[in-house]
Amino acid sequence: MKMVTKKKSILLLTVALLTTVLCLSGCKDNGGQNAQKMEIGANPQIIAGGLWHTVALMEDGTVQAMGNNEYGQCDVGDWQDIVSVGASSFSTFGLKADGTIVAVGRDVFDISEVEKWTDIAVLTVGADYVVGIKTDGTMIAAGYNDRGNCDVEDWTNITAVAAFGHTLGLKADGTVVVAGGVGVEDFGECNVADWTDMVAVAAGNSHSVGLKKDGTVIAIGDNRFGACNVDHWTDIVAIDAYGQQTVGLKADGTVVVCGQDGYGQLTDALSWRNIAAIYALQDRVVGIKTDGSIVAAGFGDTSMESWTGVKQLNRQVVE
Repeated sequence: MKMVTKKKSILLLTVALLTTVLCLSGCKDNGGQNAQKMEIGANPQIIAGGLWHTVALMEDGTVQAMGNNEYGQCDVGDWQDIVSVGASSFSTFGLKADGTIVAVGRDVFDISEVEKWTDIAVLTVGADYVVGIKTDGTMIAAGYNDRGNCDVEDWTNITAVAAFGHTLGLKADGTVVVAGGVGVEDFGECNVADWTDMVAVAAGNSHSVGLKKDGTVIAIGDNRFGACNVDHWTDIVAIDAYGQQTVGLKADGTVVVCGQDGYGQLTDALSWRNIAAIYALQDRVVGIKTDGSIVAAGFGDTSMESWTGVKQLNRQVVE
C-alpha cells in the first residue's frame, strides 16, 4: 500500500466504502471491456457493525465480535482465512481468501444464496442487502431490492463500492455510478453522473460522499443534519458514512466529522490522534490507530478497545 504525504493524499480504499446509474435508466454504465483483474481482499473492510454489534478482522484472518447476539450474528469464532468483513442490522458476513462468503445471523433474505458466490474481490453490506465486486470488476448483489439498490448487474470496471439504501460504484476511471433511490423521497443523493477524479465513495441513508484525488470531499443528498457539510475538508485520505453522518480521516491522523451526533460519537472522535482507519457504524464510530489499537465512541459497550491483533493498513501519518 502507498503512503500518504502532504503533497499528495492517497486513499487506501476501505470498502465501505461501500461505496451506479443516476437512478434513471438512461444513465446506466455500459463501458469497460478491459477491466484489470482485482485481487481478492483488495481494499479490505476491517471493522463492521450492525444494530448493536461490532466485528473486527484480525491479522491472522480470524474475526472478533461483540454486542447483541440475539440471532447469532456474533458467532464468528470458527471463521478462518477471512480478508474482509461486513455487517447488516442482525447479520455478519466474511469474505474468505478464496473469494467465497461466510455469513451468520438473521436470514432476512436468502443468505444461503450469498454463500454460493465465488470470485468475489470486495464485499460491501447495505441495509439488508449485500453487494460484491467480482475479480473481473463486474458486480453481483442479493437481498432487499425495493429501491433498486441491487440493480448493478451491468456495471463494469468497478474498483470500490459503498452501500446503504442506495449503492455507489467507483469505476477505474474515477467516475461514479449509482443504483437505488426508487420509491423514496429524493434528496438528490443519486446525482453523481458528473463526479470525476474520485478515489473513494461512501453512502449514508440518503446522502452520497466522494473523495477526490486531491484530498477534497464532495457530498450531496439529505443535509438536514449537516451530513453534507464537507466543503471545507482538505488533506483527506479516507471517508465513511452511515445514516445521517459522515466521517473523514486526514493525512495527519486526525478525524473530521459532520452530521447527526446522536450518541456523541462524532464529537468524541474529534479528539483522536494517530488514526490509520476510520469507520462510521450504526451506533458508533471506530478508529484503528497506527499502533493497531482500537478507539471507539458511541452507544453502549466499548470493550472492543481491549482487542489486540486487529488487521492494520500500514498508513503513515504525516506529523
